[in-house]
Amino acid sequence: MNRKQRIQTILSKELPEWSIELIDDSINHKGHFGLSGNSESHLIINLKDLSNSNINKISLHRKINSLIKQEFSNGLHALQIKIKN
Repeated sequence: MNRKQRIQTILSKELPEWSIELIDDSINHKGHFGLSGNSESHLIINLKDLSNSNINKISLHRKINSLIKQEFSNGLHALQIKIKN
């Protein structure tokens, strides 16, 4: 299972009320810190609230970072989180 799949699995399980799209943006950072652009080092997470809850965006960012903390230790370099209500 690659990084994108692992993160998708974790987030789908822990955030069932959200539509989750993961995009590997690593190719746009080729050469950044010597990265090849093929290492799933830069990801974008697009979230859409399916329950229309009034979630605190900072809390959601913190939760996601906590859930995938291990990925940062294993080569994830950058993460963008975009939230739509």
